[in-house]
Amino acid sequence: DLMNQMSYFLPHLLALSCSSPFWEGNDTGLKSYRLTVFDALPRTGLPERFASWAEYERHIKIMENAGLIADSSRIWWDMRPSVRFPTLETRVMDVCTRLDDTVCLTALTACIMRMLYRLRVSNQRWRLYTPMLIRENRWRAMRYSFDEGLIDLAHGQVRPFSELMDELCSLISEDAKAL
Repeated sequence: DLMNQMSYFLPHLLALSCSSPFWEGNDTGLKSYRLTVFDALPRTGLPERFASWAEYERHIKIMENAGLIADSSRIWWDMRPSVRFPTLETRVMDVCTRLDDTVCLTALTACIMRMLYRLRVSNQRWRLYTPMLIRENRWRAMRYSFDEGLIDLAHGQVRPFSELMDELCSLISEDAKAL
């Protein structure tokens, strides 16, 4: 459930981390070209949606039993359950060029996950949006980073990225203080 909800925030994290505009020495016109390379491979992109942990495990077992993958570490979604630890791994971000940026994105990711968990234990949740709309924001993040904004899916309009980040920081302020 948390993976399904966290998918909404993956384009935000990508937009903040874009650092791969070049491919084979050429400017691609994208702020993050890396994902276009991976998107050509199977089991990449936004994570699938599962109704439960058991459903996820059933799908993984089918792929393992069919000999398609050795284990779930061969799933390269933008976010996935860890094979070794009871956590989710975010994989959407480009490699940051500064350690401080990496630490900041890690802290932001932890705060978002804590917020989603806090909502869950209060019998609330983040709204699930269709993968089509999240993919559109993912594309906007790949293309523009934070320069052109993302779709505010609740309002159905593109908003400046700075406004979306101000809103997100407000949502996770309790969690940032706690962590």
